[in-house]
Amino acid sequence: VASTDFSSNGQARELIFEYQYIPGAVTWEQAFLPSTANPTPLLKESDFWSYICQLVNILKSIHDAGLCCRSVTPSKILVSPGNRIHLNCLGILDVLYPQTTAPMEQLQYDDLTSFGDLILATACRNTKVFNPEVLKQQTHYSPTLRQFINMVVTTPPTTVYDVLPYLVDRYMDELANMTVYVDTMENELQKELHNGRLFRNVSKLGFVNERPEYESDPSWSETGDRYILKLFRDYLFHQSDEKGDPRVDWGHLICTVNKLDAGSDEKIVLGSRDGSNLLVVSFRDIKKLIEVSFDELRSKSLAADYAQASYQGM
Repeated sequence: VASTDFSSNGQARELIFEYQYIPGAVTWEQAFLPSTANPTPLLKESDFWSYICQLVNILKSIHDAGLCCRSVTPSKILVSPGNRIHLNCLGILDVLYPQTTAPMEQLQYDDLTSFGDLILATACRNTKVFNPEVLKQQTHYSPTLRQFINMVVTTPPTTVYDVLPYLVDRYMDELANMTVYVDTMENELQKELHNGRLFRNVSKLGFVNERPEYESDPSWSETGDRYILKLFRDYLFHQSDEKGDPRVDWGHLICTVNKLDAGSDEKIVLGSRDGSNLLVVSFRDIKKLIEVSFDELRSKSLAADYAQASYQGM
């Protein structure tokens, strides 16, 4: 909570509540409660059980901390891609009405009552439904789900722990789905780590190749060790076929950079553009040369930055 716009006596006249931005999120109302302007598809039962488990878990975390939610309403619950639930606008009522006389147990009970009203309205696709008897008409949901909703609405649980025994099987399903989700995300993360290694190697090669400021430096010239890196750059990006036409081969690029990253002992032939020079080098040698050249370049860059900072500080 950030306060802004101070008055003359030093008291803040405005409060700004700052919350995390969740890309692609919509409210529960927009996602599952149809209207004339917002027709929505029927919520699948498997997803419905998942949302119920997530909401109960959120309420459990809040209540275990000795707090209450006070925002279990369709317009205050966010649904993000991947069937994840987020509670929005938490804490606003506590700031606006800090002197509430209701005991915490009553406020937590109200959370559970609101939870029952929410899932009943969602099952019936109507926020004005408060009678669980209407559930009998919702034949697109199983008797188990309808019985659970009826129980929560007609005899609201005293604490969130009263709900948990009815969700044991569903939590097992959630655990299985979460395991698959974690495995998928870990696989994607491994891909990104792999891509990062490839990008780092290609970037270092780009940094050290043909530096115009070092043209007169023998160690960076066409006859120096860096000449190998220039030929390797051509080997990576400037392939051509027997007719002289350019070849854009992603497989060649990825395979070659992978061997470079691993420091393979495999040797390749690097040729100059006019074909007058041929060099046989291993990926291990090329990798070592790139690292040495890049470290030298970085040292010169840091020294220049330090000299400039010292000069400005005079």
